[in-house]
Amino acid sequence: MSQRFESLLREHGYRLTPQRREVWETVERLRHATPDQIVAEVPDVDHSTVYRALDVLVEVGLISHTHIGHGPPVYHAVDPTPHLHLVCQRCGAQSSADMRLADGLLAALDRDHGFRADLAYMALPGLCADCRE
Repeated sequence: MSQRFESLLREHGYRLTPQRREVWETVERLRHATPDQIVAEVPDVDHSTVYRALDVLVEVGLISHTHIGHGPPVYHAVDPTPHLHLVCQRCGAQSSADMRLADGLLAALDRDHGFRADLAYMALPGLCADCRE
């Protein structure tokens, strides 16, 4: 993954900085995190540098973000296998589900409306198994 990080930054004309690497590694480790959660994990990098690094990492395709509810965006490493974001409306737990679960919905939207949806940026609200009990 380190080679991918370096090559994508170079391809887009960005320098390889320790701060960008630290932010990227933190997003990879946390899997899904808000900017404030990332800032808390990299105390030696100031808040504005984290935000600028996130913007660069999104631009070069290493990470993406999802808006979950009304809060800040949640950043996650770009996964070679896209996934749905499931968010519990009661406890706030976040999990992922295989994108193939939405195949029928995506096909119906395309067939019936000529609309090609991109669910990678969408969060599905509901109740997790624990909160349903």
